[in-house]
Amino acid sequence: MHAFVLLGVSGSRMSTAGVQIAARLSWPYLEEDGFHSPANLKKIYEGIHLSDSDRALAIDALCRAINIQAQPCVIVACSLLTGSARRRLENAVLRRVHFIQLRDPIADEIAARLGRPQSHVEAPPSGPAVGGSDESIEIYADRNLDVVTTRVVTRVRTLAGAYPQ
Repeated sequence: MHAFVLLGVSGSRMSTAGVQIAARLSWPYLEEDGFHSPANLKKIYEGIHLSDSDRALAIDALCRAINIQAQPCVIVACSLLTGSARRRLENAVLRRVHFIQLRDPIADEIAARLGRPQSHVEAPPSGPAVGGSDESIEIYADRNLDVVTTRVVTRVRTLAGAYPQ
């Protein structure tokens, strides 16, 4: 069983890509934003960076939603931009976790357009980690969205078939 977690900064199109990827694969799709409190959603809307403590309850609820999925694979969009937030998810999810970092070579330009700093973004984990995470994939999101979606779909199909279910 697998959880494919799309990571990315605002503007990286992780939500749009996540919906398309899940639709192509006929897998469930979950998004972190759907689990935030109204106060957190207000902060997000106002461009205020959420702290790990702000995200804690949403991540916990997201993990419960991942764990109850009946299908063996799930696509998740989540702004787990810090190592501690990723570890929280990895430790709570009862499936193999694969991180897919949607990168943009002009991320600073995107951040500037949105008025958001990039300094808090950490690199995705690499190699085996806590909670069964063993895969970190980088996909450049500066390409046509269909190209990005196809590249991710191809990679996750391979990974989903690479491990016993």
